[in-house]
Amino acid sequence: MSVRRGHRPTVTIVDAAVSRVLDPDYAAYRSRQSGNLMTRLRRQGWMVRWVPAEESRRAVLRAALDGTDALVLGGGEDIDPLRYGGRAGYVRESAHLPLADGRQMTLVQLAARRRIPVLGICRGMQIINVAFGGTLIPDLGERTIHENFGAPLANAISLHQVQILGGSRLGSALSSGGPLVVASGHHQAVGRPGAGLRVVAAAPDGVAEAIEHESLPVFGVQWHPESAAQGAAQLDALSSLLRRAR
Repeated sequence: MSVRRGHRPTVTIVDAAVSRVLDPDYAAYRSRQSGNLMTRLRRQGWMVRWVPAEESRRAVLRAALDGTDALVLGGGEDIDPLRYGGRAGYVRESAHLPLADGRQMTLVQLAARRRIPVLGICRGMQIINVAFGGTLIPDLGERTIHENFGAPLANAISLHQVQILGGSRLGSALSSGGPLVVASGHHQAVGRPGAGLRVVAAAPDGVAEAIEHESLPVFGVQWHPESAAQGAAQLDALSSLLRRAR
């Protein structure tokens, strides 16, 4: 995206929800992650707007893309498996937010049509994949490198390496060709990539860790660059990618 001199770009962050009455610990965890994301993007010169998909009125969501220079989808609950042809009742199934799922997917599709740069983080990457017709792996198992299994939420992030594919836009932004250490916390992952999407980073166990569209400014990372366990460099690089992408 070409940003005019003196123009402060606007990013719209769309999270799944703000209220999680049945799980206040998770609500507090997501609030911290969203706060980290907003703070770091403001430091990068963005005007930040925040919208919760589950609770927002339709008019607010319809206007979410108006005047925005980039769209970011944050982490959150599992996506309803009916969205990608899966079945409920899988291992470690979390609460589903079907309303938020549909609204976030619609925003991704509208942003793609307008060529507004999109970045998905964790659940956000999975939303992108399903919005383009892809599938998810419902559960990776308990003993994986992708989460600090059994730890309190405050310590649930796991650090592990990913290898980014050379020649990708994400690769150019994030890596000089060697492995990248990322802060991860997920039990689901991209299965079949959606139309036009390709996997551009993988963990040592082969799990997809990043995707990007072959022609549109649409990107997703499975890890948490906004996490307190992660330095600022990765999110700064992703922020710069969004500013250049349109």
